[in-house]
Amino acid sequence: MAEVPATEAELNFLDESPPGLFPENQDSVAGIFRKVFSDQMQDAADQLLTIYRERFVETASVYLDMWEKEVGLPVNPGTLDTATRQARILARLRQGPFTSARRKQLIESYIGATFGTVAAIGSGIPILAGIPLHAASGVVTQLYRVYEDVLTYSYKIWIDSTTTIDIAGLTKDLTFLTPSGISFTIDQTHTTTGLIHWQNTMKDFAPSGWWGLDTTYNDSSSFANNGTVTGAPTAIATPGLLTGVAGTDAARDFSGTGQYVTIPDAAILNSPLFTLRATVRPDTLPSSGNYRIAYWAGGTTLATGTFIGIANIAGVNKFVARVYNGTTFVEAQSSLAPVAGTTYQLMATYDGVTLKLFVNGVVQDTEAFAGPAVLTGTKYIARDGAGGSLWDGGLDEIAYFGYKMSDADALYLSNQARNIL
Repeated sequence: MAEVPATEAELNFLDESPPGLFPENQDSVAGIFRKVFSDQMQDAADQLLTIYRERFVETASVYLDMWEKEVGLPVNPGTLDTATRQARILARLRQGPFTSARRKQLIESYIGATFGTVAAIGSGIPILAGIPLHAASGVVTQLYRVYEDVLTYSYKIWIDSTTTIDIAGLTKDLTFLTPSGISFTIDQTHTTTGLIHWQNTMKDFAPSGWWGLDTTYNDSSSFANNGTVTGAPTAIATPGLLTGVAGTDAARDFSGTGQYVTIPDAAILNSPLFTLRATVRPDTLPSSGNYRIAYWAGGTTLATGTFIGIANIAGVNKFVARVYNGTTFVEAQSSLAPVAGTTYQLMATYDGVTLKLFVNGVVQDTEAFAGPAVLTGTKYIARDGAGGSLWDGGLDEIAYFGYKMSDADALYLSNQARNIL
């Protein structure tokens, strides 16, 4: 049989076409390779689905978390129940190995055809979280957010423009990649600032504890780690310390004398691998040798706690993050000096080996330290475990995540809080 020349579409199929959608001309070298490669990938997907059906009988969160990570879903966003999480995992597995990424490419290509070239997103946040699309230069020239519901295959697209993309064509193309119907909602009412929605962003990162410090001191995560206030911190009206971002609420200003929040100990807040974050606006700074604590975990003395805040080290004020392992501690310190009256996004991550401190998403210090971290005990906002080191200034959006966030995700979350796409 004479070889039939490969078509341009066949030669480019790895970049531009999903598996299973073969051209009529399959007798060429490229066509045969295409079919074999696609069949192998589908076999791998079928094997994974079989393993899931045969062995995935546990409903504990740790197993659900594992499968959600494996198939590229955000881990337990919001308050999804077990049945919904399992259905969502099965829906993603049935899609095959390439379809999720391919749908994302198709959406980007249609938006790009209307507004200009767009590049792939490298933030690590799945499309479900709603990612603004950037121009190839890296500069945001047009602003978009795309939300995907993997159970119903419905999409909501926010476009900061009066121009509508070719929805009919996009729906038709996406139908090839999806085992059920596609539906779209186009929302063109959002302005540049309205494209960032803080509460949706936080839910996508699945915090184990999240205290917005608005009208109550309750936990906005799904775990109800509600706090109890002592004293009467002054309300900072909506939008609190986050400005220009949709989905924000009020914050609190602590006086530095007798005002703090107590959070009962809970296993969900004690993971030895973690991320801490807080939006802070100090009114005054500590004197030499003293600390101001934004969030405290465990320990009843200053030397036995894990926390983030500000410290005055030999007369120099610095942002700090500390981890205690039951015997000793290590402290990461910023090179950036805090300024009273200025708002900052403060974050710390720990993976059992390395502690990192971020200010406004930028790594300030990295310290090697052997864990596991010990966080058991009462948690506090705006004081330490011994009752001192009280915070003086504004606090907002305090959160604890029971996993170590990547540097890219820490930057993304900090930027979102600062209304930076």
